[in-house]
Amino acid sequence: MSWLFGGTRGRESTDLQARIGELEAEILRGERRLSEIVTAFSEPVWVLDSELRPTHWNAPLVALSRKQALAKEDLRDLGVHAWFREPEIRDALATTISSGQSVKIQFEADGRFYELSCSPFDRGVIAVFHDITQLKRAEQSRLDMVVNVSHELRTPLTAIKGFTDTLIDDLATGRIEDCRQHAAVIARNVDRLLELVQDVLQVSILESGEMPLQLRNVSTRAVTEAALQSLEQVSRHSGHRIVTDYAVAELQADPARVEQVIVNLVGNALRYVPADGGEIRIRWVEDAGRVVLRVEDNGPGISEELKPRIFERFFRGDLGRSRDSGGTGLGLSIVKHIMIRHGGTVSIESQQGSGAAFICRF
Repeated sequence: MSWLFGGTRGRESTDLQARIGELEAEILRGERRLSEIVTAFSEPVWVLDSELRPTHWNAPLVALSRKQALAKEDLRDLGVHAWFREPEIRDALATTISSGQSVKIQFEADGRFYELSCSPFDRGVIAVFHDITQLKRAEQSRLDMVVNVSHELRTPLTAIKGFTDTLIDDLATGRIEDCRQHAAVIARNVDRLLELVQDVLQVSILESGEMPLQLRNVSTRAVTEAALQSLEQVSRHSGHRIVTDYAVAELQADPARVEQVIVNLVGNALRYVPADGGEIRIRWVEDAGRVVLRVEDNGPGISEELKPRIFERFFRGDLGRSRDSGGTGLGLSIVKHIMIRHGGTVSIESQQGSGAAFICRF
């Protein structure tokens, strides 16, 4: 009967070999599937075994670690520190392995911010890198806005409080000769607060993209004259000469926003250009098939070091003059965001002592 048992053992051996082959094929299919999944991620993904040896990764991870010059075989032999210099990355991976719990950390690399999510996976760890630079900058922008608004509010509120107390004292003691002057100062600072609040709301709405544009054919002459009419009281008393040129008759835009651009740019020039001999030119021209608004002046100009910051919120080239004339430091930022909403740009051409030109390309 030995042939019978020998045959049974033979069949069992064959079945075992077949099962082993099936398991190996299944493992290979799983490996390929995992590799396909990791490769499909748009964010950097890293899979490591229990000894923190990399087993799978995708192209975004290679780019993030700046290892594009290395072959895949060489990448597999690199340790975690060779992939990334940041020690907190290895610590997060090791903690996930040792605790069996997911770990999240944030770190900065090459001027960008990332959130690393590490999760246990098949006795190892899978790590996903999320670029949160835009979120961090938005958070910082909101913080800066709060700080700047608080700073800007302090001055008029302090003046209102001080002159209100003085006005109350004067009325209580019968000294009414200065009450009119005190009330005028209070009113002026209330106007400044209202202007600041309005500009802050405008910037917030424009940055959020929640302000819909009412696009239609706009007469460059009509929208410019409407803007100048709203500035008539300021320009009449300032003594500046304002010149207009309409080489382009129409453009496709939101007329209210275009008027706002002109008001802010011309108003900015009225504040900074000396009245004696001061001239402001509003020119509508065409350049490379695009409608361009140029607001030019013969004022003191802007230095090279200030140009990169000129469109920042609350930035003032001349703090004292801008505040004395009622500026909030938000006008040029509003112009920038309006142009962005129109799919256009705003830039500046200027040299110290030779005037400035703000160029809006629609």
